[in-house]
Amino acid sequence: MFLFNFFKELGYKIIIHPKIENTDKRPDFLISKDDVEIYVEAKICKDKSNYEESNEKMMERFYETIDKIYSPHFMFRIESINLKTKNQPSTKDLIKKLRIKFLN
Repeated sequence: MFLFNFFKELGYKIIIHPKIENTDKRPDFLISKDDVEIYVEAKICKDKSNYEESNEKMMERFYETIDKIYSPHFMFRIESINLKTKNQPSTKDLIKKLRIKFLN
């Protein structure tokens, strides 16, 4: 939407997903103004690498699982977590140990 509005405000004529001869590819836009025609393909720019995004999602799932533990008498506070692998941390054993220690 940003690019569409940006080029529209600059006075460009915009064709969305234009058909290109001899190919099945369809870029996001064909913009034209005066004697200039440009195909535009939009990409998402992120401030995090794929690894950082994956790690963040993994930690969110971990916290969501921990948050589901029934704990009427206490709350958890996690100051830091250091992951040793790229795999999702197992919460099964952790929850079991916490239940034994605090809920029995």
